[in-house]
Amino acid sequence: MPPIRTRVLAAAALAAALLVPAAPAWADPVGECQALTADQVQTGQCLQADLGAADRVMGAALDALLQTADELDRVTGRVAARPAVEASQVQWQAYRETTCAVPFALAAGASGAGQFQLGCLITLARARTAELRALAAGG
Repeated sequence: MPPIRTRVLAAAALAAALLVPAAPAWADPVGECQALTADQVQTGQCLQADLGAADRVMGAALDALLQTADELDRVTGRVAARPAVEASQVQWQAYRETTCAVPFALAAGASGAGQFQLGCLITLARARTAELRALAAGG
């Protein structure tokens, strides 16, 4: 039987995989960074950089959707689209933080715990970006 740490890490990886919908373009941010770096510190730096980039791209997609919402509100004379988008983003942010705390907690303090959490944050930001772009495109 594998040592407890190995079982905990495997359980955390499984939990992260189950909680975060996989997509071919962003299946595993941790694996992506591990393939590019030589050690844990560099992998963490890579993940931090990827999270910053994913959040910036998501912010641009959100801005585009807010512009679409503003235009719709202007044309219809209602003020409904922008508040709906803003409320959705606030709730999504809370969902992301809560969801990505799970892989971290399931890693039980193992050295990769932060990486699991960062990978989750990146994956969800990339998925949200796709959602926001689809909404802005009318789909």
